[in-house]
Amino acid sequence: MQFIPLLAVGASIGRQTAVFAVESLKAIRDPTNADAVSTVGELSSLNSLEYMKKCMMADKHGRTILKNKPLVGDDVLEYSRTLPANTFGHRYAAYMDHNHFTPSGRTPVKHVADPTLAYVMTRYRQCHDFLHAATDCGRSVEEELAVKILEWKHTGLPLGVLAVAGGWPHLNSAQRANMRVYIKWASLNAPCSVHGKHQVPMYLNVPWEEMLANDFDEVTAVSGITPLPVYLENLKAKR
Repeated sequence: MQFIPLLAVGASIGRQTAVFAVESLKAIRDPTNADAVSTVGELSSLNSLEYMKKCMMADKHGRTILKNKPLVGDDVLEYSRTLPANTFGHRYAAYMDHNHFTPSGRTPVKHVADPTLAYVMTRYRQCHDFLHAATDCGRSVEEELAVKILEWKHTGLPLGVLAVAGGWPHLNSAQRANMRVYIKWASLNAPCSVHGKHQVPMYLNVPWEEMLANDFDEVTAVSGITPLPVYLENLKAKR
């Protein structure tokens, strides 16, 4: 694990380490503590952010996103609310409104000095809600952990592992058993560009905000990610 220099805010390594320790404990005790989880994610993610940047630079959509640096604002949510029920945007708005979320409510990146890597972290946070909509996962602890595992498979961010560690005590025995299924689902939906295999782009490279008016199934095809309920139904049918 490698820490990100806090040059942007002038923090010392000692201070940085202390902040990481305190916020890690907060995040483990309460995985829904957005500020703590965000801080830990930034302070433990340098190698992963470099990897994510590399993945974006290797993809034509990713390169365009890094060049233009689009930001998801509240206007995106307002527009999504006007879209028909069959669209991806409608599902995104339904998820956001059900949970009383707004794009502007996301914690801003504070501890990443490099501007490009700071944007990559911002993209990661802003795509989190799109990923919830795309995977048809709600906000239960179990569903949140499933999304975090999928994010970890795509980005390598240690935050996914931390989320599982923090959420584990909140799960009953049946839910813990389900985690094996979610890990399998996440593995099957990990990034893949091998010819002849199921194609899945790294999800930060998916232009979610440009496909809000598209049919949900079309967006699923572009992302390559099978929604979790669909995967579970298919699994059940095979038994």
